[in-house]
Amino acid sequence: MTRTIVWGLCAVIIGAVLFAYLDHKAATTFSPETGQAILDTIVKGYDCFGEVLLNGGDVSSLKRYFANDPQFYYPDEIEFIEKVMGKEAAKTPGYLTAIEAKFKAFGVARRIVKETQAALKEDQKLTAEDRERIKELSYGIPLPSSAFEDNSDYFPSTEREFTWIEIKVRGNRATVIYDDMQAKQKATLKLIEGSWHIIGIDPISVHF
Repeated sequence: MTRTIVWGLCAVIIGAVLFAYLDHKAATTFSPETGQAILDTIVKGYDCFGEVLLNGGDVSSLKRYFANDPQFYYPDEIEFIEKVMGKEAAKTPGYLTAIEAKFKAFGVARRIVKETQAALKEDQKLTAEDRERIKELSYGIPLPSSAFEDNSDYFPSTEREFTWIEIKVRGNRATVIYDDMQAKQKATLKLIEGSWHIIGIDPISVHF
């Protein structure tokens, strides 16, 4: 399956010689190359989500584009993180760890659903027992009934047309407001050893 990212309206942000934003504390300027690197990180992060879903839950690639940071802490996710990723991972319940747990569970669930559907005889459907087994094997992550339909690809899609709305950079941190077709989002990124990493994504408004 091919996952395609359509870049949408990058020109909303990119196209000037320099980006410049003012706030009540300081003026920040940054080059088009910096802006492009920040946006590339977001797009590649979404691509990486798709890879995890398609490979059955191997989340090792997520750390290339995501990181934990004390600014984003998810204590409500600790129990689920521990169940999926283990006790050691649950000690650092930041954004990276939280999405590792979520997408590992989704990836495992998708793989088992596809495998179970492929083993069915013609005209057979997944039974209630099948669904319960799949839920148990995928760490209990909630799945709607549509996830079990024939040829269903309910699992989070990473096909997006991005509309970039605003980007701000201060030192080694950046915030980007954008629309990914499902929601208006605010991503926070941090420059770590020369590369931008997403340390949190917060929905501003959801379209459905």
